[in-house]
Amino acid sequence: AIRDFDNTTIKAAAYSFGDAKLINKDLTTRYGIQIDIPADFKEASFKPQGTWLRKETDKASLNLIISKVKYKSTDQFKEKGIKELRDSISRHFIRTSSEGDYMQVNDIALPTFLYQKNVDGNYGVELRGVWETKIEYMGGPFQTYLFQTPDKTSLVYVDAFVYAPEMEKRNLIQHLETIVNTFRYPK
Repeated sequence: AIRDFDNTTIKAAAYSFGDAKLINKDLTTRYGIQIDIPADFKEASFKPQGTWLRKETDKASLNLIISKVKYKSTDQFKEKGIKELRDSISRHFIRTSSEGDYMQVNDIALPTFLYQKNVDGNYGVELRGVWETKIEYMGGPFQTYLFQTPDKTSLVYVDAFVYAPEMEKRNLIQHLETIVNTFRYPK
């Protein structure tokens, strides 16, 4: 979690260009959520499986995938359920130039960590770990969130991940965490 001391600085950097009002409005319409996406993020893809937003710089790629899935059981909130959901959704968006390559959770190199994170009184969880691609040598940190909707029929999925070879990734993932921390349900 971001320390209070760092939060003001990270938030100022994240929103230095303001927020993406049109994207924010689309996310409210599509998923019934409010989240403050910075103006320097662009919609990379919109599919039935979700919306992929990204910010590209010369050295890093900051990414968010947002989706909504039907709530079936509490197993979806367990580590195994979240990893399976993440692997399934990310396959629709993240590909490399290698045939059959896709993104997946790598819980062998480093363990994953699961935390409870409620939003507006609705149950939610956060899974932290590292991702990799199956064939290419790509990877980085991720934070995946799953929030129950107020009507308890669906789950909102928010996946934040970074790709930044040869760079320190702490500040980049904190940048994404700051964005996710703006997540709320419309009143």
